[in-house]
Amino acid sequence: MSHNLLVGGFASSERQAKRVADVLAARQDEEFAAISFREAMSDRERLERMARGADVVTHSAGMLAIRGTRPESITAIAPPVPVWAPLLAARAIASGLEFAATDTRRCTDDKEVTKCIEDAAVELALHLPDNLRWLR
Repeated sequence: MSHNLLVGGFASSERQAKRVADVLAARQDEEFAAISFREAMSDRERLERMARGADVVTHSAGMLAIRGTRPESITAIAPPVPVWAPLLAARAIASGLEFAATDTRRCTDDKEVTKCIEDAAVELALHLPDNLRWLR
């Protein structure tokens, strides 16, 4: 029997991945497990267990994380593009800095979206070196 898994992207925190999985679960009336990109890359055995036979939804570098696992299906939203890894990382950092420097109230009145933007900025600030090393 298939199950659902969300794998977060390059700047997705564990909390952010769980929040998105909860939204997907509510919309699809199905359970979703969640794992952040950092967690997926640092605990490969756990990821392989979670992904085996799953219908996986990924974002960004989450597609890199599931490489070598055996999911039933993959839905990749804004997957990585064939770009030199440092350039991709620089773009992610620039986006994160832009969000951090922008008054998020001008971007959206949705508190959940604002939390996601803030989580991404914190994830980049706290775990950028770890996340970058997995892009090689």
